[in-house]
Amino acid sequence: DAAGGTAVEPLYANKDDELDGGYRVIRVLGTGTTGRALRVQRADETLVMKVPVEPEYTTRLAEEARQLERVHAAGHDGCAHIVKTHGMPPIGGTEVLLLTDAGDTLADLLRQDGPPTLEYAQRWGGQLLQALDALETAGVLHRDVKPANIGVGGRAEHLKVRLKLFDFSLAAVRRESVGVGTEAYMDPWAPRRGRGDSAADRYAAS
Repeated sequence: DAAGGTAVEPLYANKDDELDGGYRVIRVLGTGTTGRALRVQRADETLVMKVPVEPEYTTRLAEEARQLERVHAAGHDGCAHIVKTHGMPPIGGTEVLLLTDAGDTLADLLRQDGPPTLEYAQRWGGQLLQALDALETAGVLHRDVKPANIGVGGRAEHLKVRLKLFDFSLAAVRRESVGVGTEAYMDPWAPRRGRGDSAADRYAAS
């Protein structure tokens, strides 16, 4: 129950809608193949909620959570630049994935402001390489490194925030499936190697 009324189902929620569990939708971030992403707030905590677009996709979100838990369990310093999972509670009868809110994306920033200054490029490039080192230590591949999957926080805070890599929805895809990801950022030599690997993630990051 939300404010004495009926809470909205998360799959159909829009800005300012109230959800079960005391969550309020701040913004609809978008819908992908697997899930619909909402920025939500409960008390003073802001998170991203991924809602499966089909019931069978709940297992994919659970696998994304498992991959993130595996990364953070490795304890690498680069984990500071990778979002965390905050569980999969049932909201309105649907299991959803809660994640760290990475803020504005690098794609947003590039569209609005153009290429970053050398200072930002060096800072964020180094942080992204630390994140990839953490993934390699944990034996996890991202498979879709691109500006739209990199959070850089709020526009007024660029020098303070830590870059956050997010959207691990492809991390559990079989490594022999070399055609996954966003075409513009895919390693053209991966098909010759016959599998996705850390070199492909690093190619995308470059």
